[in-house]
Amino acid sequence: MDHETEKKASIKPSLNRIDVYIGNRLKKRRSFLGITQQDLAKSLKISFQQVQKYEKGSNRILPQRLVHLAFILGVPVQYFFEGLVEYRQNIYTGLAESSSGYAYGNPDPEIDELISSFMNISKPEIRMGIVAFLKILEKSTNSSDSSEQKMDFQEAAFKGFHSSEISD
Repeated sequence: MDHETEKKASIKPSLNRIDVYIGNRLKKRRSFLGITQQDLAKSLKISFQQVQKYEKGSNRILPQRLVHLAFILGVPVQYFFEGLVEYRQNIYTGLAESSSGYAYGNPDPEIDELISSFMNISKPEIRMGIVAFLKILEKSTNSSDSSEQKMDFQEAAFKGFHSSEISD
């Protein structure tokens, strides 16, 4: 092998930015759901090393596999593209659809942390109380009535955990 051929063989191809992004979204969702790489690999009938390569972006996920992953992870295929600059700017015509609000992932880590923490609460009555509490906070921050806006945190918390006082 001549020097030029050796040089080409030793150069690692750079990772595609979009493949890396999709891999990161895959890892984020898998971790959020508490699924191991081994379990995901078993569902896909591939090795866990292949899942690692997908998550790192070193192997491209083909469309058929992406659809299967979306199904397993309980998200639409568009989840893997949400937050991608090209997706937000509608550069690619195939991704021209826009989604509104929080769907299955958000660039804001506080929202993901909130959802993850909420999902880890096992007692339904506590989860219902938190939802009621959030509804009270939402009403008080969106209200034009200044007396409602003065509701303090403790009162909202008390009402939140006594959700029978809440009407939908």
